[in-house]
Amino acid sequence: MVSSEAIRVLKTFQVMLQFEAGPEEMFWQEKMIRQINESTSLDEVKEIAVLLTKIATTRQIAIKGLVKDAMDLMQGQFSHQIPAQSE
Repeated sequence: MVSSEAIRVLKTFQVMLQFEAGPEEMFWQEKMIRQINESTSLDEVKEIAVLLTKIATTRQIAIKGLVKDAMDLMQGQFSHQIPAQSE
């Protein structure tokens, strides 16, 4: 399960980067939906499900990597902005 902090961070990045589905993504989505809806073969639907699962996994790995890189960058920026406390 995704933590509420992770969801907050992702929403922040989404607002910062202005993610929007473009024509290519919408075309691909519609193509996949039609292919699934028009399929009469259980084996074909299973194959599509496996491929979509692999795509979702790869996408999640990429998102986690991007979030980690962004957090590391932000942490580096904050550590330079906050003066070290002397004891």
